[in-house]
Amino acid sequence: MFDDWVTATLVAFGVLVAVGGVIAYLRVVSAASSERPSSPEDEPPDNKE
Repeated sequence: MFDDWVTATLVAFGVLVAVGGVIAYLRVVSAASSERPSSPEDEPPDNKE
C-alpha cells in the first residue's frame, strides 16, 4: 500500500485543486455579472410629468 505521506500529499493536492476551482468559478461569475448590462426593470422609473 501507499505510505502515509503519499496519501497526505494526494489529499492536500485535491484540496488545493478544489479551492482553486471555487476561486476560478467565483471570478467567472463575478465578471459575468459585472459585464451584464442592467435591464430596464433594475432602474427606477422616470417620473417626469
